[in-house]
Amino acid sequence: MVARAFTIIAAISAACASSRPGAWKPVTYPKSERTIEHWTLADEDEFVRRTCENVIAPTGKLRCDSLKKFGLSSNKCGETLSALRPAGSDRERNAFRLVLAGLSLADSCDEVDAAFRIAASAARGDRAITNCKKRPDGSYDLSSEDVLLRRGLGDRVFGDTISTVDSPIQVCGLMGEVKYLTRLTCADGSRPWPKDLDKAHAARQAAETGTSRCGELFGKPVDRYKVPCPEKTYEVFIDMYECGPGEELWDGVRKPGG
Repeated sequence: MVARAFTIIAAISAACASSRPGAWKPVTYPKSERTIEHWTLADEDEFVRRTCENVIAPTGKLRCDSLKKFGLSSNKCGETLSALRPAGSDRERNAFRLVLAGLSLADSCDEVDAAFRIAASAARGDRAITNCKKRPDGSYDLSSEDVLLRRGLGDRVFGDTISTVDSPIQVCGLMGEVKYLTRLTCADGSRPWPKDLDKAHAARQAAETGTSRCGELFGKPVDRYKVPCPEKTYEVFIDMYECGPGEELWDGVRKPGG
């Protein structure tokens, strides 16, 4: 079991490398109503098929170098993916499913690499960010490794991560908040605000005070959003002060007082 888990983690981690651009034609298909935790074997088989259709170019070659490092080949794509299917813990299984979901939806090599990183983080377990280093703007100065641990990083539907004021979704900046909200879908695949960042921001209900992991006296501000979906209305709590390399807290928006 341990060896199997190591194989999956090693394969995913090895794929987190540079890739080359490709001419993408993403597969179009109806969104699954089930989140990955509730996939069946038939769902996994279907997403193996969709993944192979997406990552193999019309020329018959893999679209990205990182796919080769994952062990895929154009003539044995389905066979290789099926062989990686874990028989172990739910954590390992969900990491495998995250790979399939990410690769089947990817439309660039950057998204392929992101799918590998997210799955690698999931396979290693639900570790939390402990970094307390701060920038002058008040945001936490995260490392690349910390960024992979941000809560909500791999979410695809609003039901994936339950957030609270003390366990919020973690992003960088207001743009990070609204991009998270417009990226996710409801259970039926619909989006409350399709690509409309202003409407997503208008769903903000309040700024609340969450518990700080670093012991600040007054806690930290957390934004609360109301997200209307057919299945239910979600309350989503987001901490926008978790910024990694190349990210700035006020990117894309006017700084208060500026």
